[in-house]
Amino acid sequence: AGLFRWDAEVSATAVGVTAREGEKGTDFTFGVGLKYDFTRTVSGRLQFQRYNNVGETSTTGQSDINVWSLGLQVRF
Repeated sequence: AGLFRWDAEVSATAVGVTAREGEKGTDFTFGVGLKYDFTRTVSGRLQFQRYNNVGETSTTGQSDINVWSLGLQVRF
């Protein structure tokens, strides 16, 4: 668990004119993970991380972001 810093930007182009809007902020994040050792040198990981309230509702849109990751670790 902790804090993260985000920077969101949205842009649109119509009739050769581009409009941009951006926001920055800091919000709460949390995660959880599992690790399994297949052997002394090879292990696998499954992780979940959630980033809350990324963006600003009135300008860039706001959303929560969920990240799942699966990894393989080899130790030398």
